[in-house]
Amino acid sequence: MLENGDRVGIIFIHDISDTIPLFDIRLHANCRGKGYGVMALRWLQEYLFEVKGKIRIEG
Repeated sequence: MLENGDRVGIIFIHDISDTIPLFDIRLHANCRGKGYGVMALRWLQEYLFEVKGKIRIEG
């Protein structure tokens, strides 16, 4: 995830080949409370459910 070209955090997706993959979202401390977590979860939801066809995810 980027803000003005700078990285604000990272998303890890584990066990993506499983029916129920795990995810981890990490944001830099100075980027929290600005909506990046919500944006990340929306992207993750769309990617895993719509693109990859998963039925459930765990964080």
